Amino acid sequence: PALTFNNQNLINCISEEVQITGSYDNPLAQYNFEWTNPNGQILNYNGIDPIVTEPGGYMLLATDLENGCVSEYLVDVEMDIEQPEGIVQGQDILTCEQTEVTLNADNSSGNVLAYEWWDTDAAVLLAETVSQITLTEAGNYSLIVVDQLNGCSDMVDFSIDQNIEVPQIEAEIP
Repeated sequence: PALTFNNQNLINCISEEVQITGSYDNPLAQYNFEWTNPNGQILNYNGIDPIVTEPGGYMLLATDLENGCVSEYLVDVEMDIEQPEGIVQGQDILTCEQTEVTLNADNSSGNVLAYEWWDTDAAVLLAETVSQITLTEAGNYSLIVVDQLNGCSDMVDFSIDQNIEVPQIEAEIP
């Protein structure tokens, strides 16, 4: 039997499983399908489109039940679960003179990144997914960077401190 398979077989952080989809040249023909996983174990599935959760080569033996012809196919399933790395940089202390701090995540690594800035109440600080934020309050915060190609993410916790103590001056009257 002549079979064709899709080449979009990628397991990632968005989808921990993938359905191998295939088609055959004669939809009226009767076939028997026997799949083996990358470890050589036979899958408990007798169709052309199994759902799999492991990367590697999946072997299919397809038998035409009318004429007994057997074809062998190898379908590769790849995995991309590489996590990005979030890095927060910038001044982290508010003072009487410096009432706001600007932080950036420009040195974060990954593919196409989206940025989510959060405060301690689990509230999103910016509606946009930009790599820079300006803060005016001390506290604990988080940055989540998301690789938009594979869906993997990294969270970085950081804090902004505050030093606004007014100097105390004591004067004695003679």
